[in-house]
Amino acid sequence: SASCSDRVFVAQKRAVRYMTHARGRDSCVDIFKRLQIMTFPSLYLYSLLLYVKNNLHLWNTRSRVHEHNTRSGNALDVPFSRLSVGQQNPRYIGPKVYNQALTRHKCFEETDNLATFKRKIKTFFINRCFYSINEFFT
Repeated sequence: SASCSDRVFVAQKRAVRYMTHARGRDSCVDIFKRLQIMTFPSLYLYSLLLYVKNNLHLWNTRSRVHEHNTRSGNALDVPFSRLSVGQQNPRYIGPKVYNQALTRHKCFEETDNLATFKRKIKTFFINRCFYSINEFFT
């Protein structure tokens, strides 16, 4: 969400094209996969997931918020934020990314230790090559 993040991603794609002698209009998706490099948005999501995994004690699960048995009882409760500035805070977006990766993408298990967790999500992001954070949520 930083103002220069788009420029950093464009520079990353330019560097990858230069490394592989690809043309300027060629898609970098296959290049990222072949070189096993995470895209800049994937690196951000990866760091958010590591932050949440290392600090799970900062969030309640939905089952601790209310006493109803629901399908998403183990999901992390996302704190309320009215302003878009607050919604870009890692304390807000981190649990959203964690819940999405756990339930929709199923790229790791809740019981994975940190080393297994890192390996699984790194492999997931290298194979998927997300070009934006919104692409991860859709």
